[in-house]
Amino acid sequence: MRNVHPGGPEYRVLKVLKKWKVASAHRPKGITALSVFFSAGAAISFAASLSLALPNSFLASMWRLNPRAHEGLLRLGLWAVALMSTVSLFCAAAAIGLWRGSRWGYWLAVGLIAINLIGDIANVTARHRARSDRRSAHRGSNTSVSIA
Repeated sequence: MRNVHPGGPEYRVLKVLKKWKVASAHRPKGITALSVFFSAGAAISFAASLSLALPNSFLASMWRLNPRAHEGLLRLGLWAVALMSTVSLFCAAAAIGLWRGSRWGYWLAVGLIAINLIGDIANVTARHRARSDRRSAHRGSNTSVSIA
């Protein structure tokens, strides 16, 4: 095996690989799973942004899984592409930060999960209000018919 010069590029690459190997040996399995989860989120949101930017591409069929989300994002126009691209970048950054074991990656992941939780709560609340409004409107029409 050839000697590697301490200041050379091969030395730096070997040093980084050794550091990653040590980091992966000490990384908890849950953090590894979260890093993979955020990597998948980055890939999916990137595909969504491409699909919104190129509406008639082969990616358009992905919206069969959630047509209501597609309709909502289409109403945003190019802002939807910017939004999904931003989500992709932040998910990728969180995945990298978690994988490396950095504190900023941890806090970015916590922030993204918190934002997602707040959005989910807002969606559930909005749907519940819409359903109760429809029910009360429907009850009101039944009452008026029964009175007449």
